[in-house]
Amino acid sequence: IMDSMDWFDPQDIQASAQVQALYHALKTGGKVLLRSAGINPWYITTFAAQGFAPRRLDALVIFENSELLCHDPSYK
Repeated sequence: IMDSMDWFDPQDIQASAQVQALYHALKTGGKVLLRSAGINPWYITTFAAQGFAPRRLDALVIFENSELLCHDPSYK
């Protein structure tokens, strides 16, 4: 999932509906990989509440003029 969930309204049911659809579409043990512009996206708790076990793989932080200034693996 790309950044689509970043555009959802946290007060609406769109994120919950999308997470439910993913949960039902995956085989047992399936995984969802998502990307967000946020360091701590608000909808991660929605995944956890619906049976997923979210964990951060990595974070790229601080871009200036398309040049990566900091790669911070401490956000895991």
